[in-house]
Amino acid sequence: PTEPAVQNVKFGFDTLLSSAGNVTSALGEPMNVATAPSCYTNGADSKIYTYDGLIVECYVLDGAETICGVTITNGNYSTDKGIKIGSSKADVEAAYGAGEEIGYYTIYASGDKELDVKYEGDIVTELSFLAAV
Repeated sequence: PTEPAVQNVKFGFDTLLSSAGNVTSALGEPMNVATAPSCYTNGADSKIYTYDGLIVECYVLDGAETICGVTITNGNYSTDKGIKIGSSKADVEAAYGAGEEIGYYTIYASGDKELDVKYEGDIVTELSFLAAV
């Protein structure tokens, strides 16, 4: 059997601040879509797509949806460097180097974007890509 399409969608720093259309169409029908007025500094509203184990947060400005956050909570999704829920801390460090440890999280910054990796022990339990908006 072939893998579900969702496993073929990889997330990385380049996903952030890109158009949401390609990603959401590749992911298929979300479980939920929420919209709300937002407090983003650019004045945009927010739109949040929820899938099983994945949240894609966008800001909507002049009708265009731009990804500003991605949170992965199950092993169906991975980063563009192959890191997913259940990966070891050694795997993350081999892919991204040493990050800044803050509590249960290790933060990897790239300009105005970051990857937050949450651990339980040395095992990844959550991955969040975030962009300053």
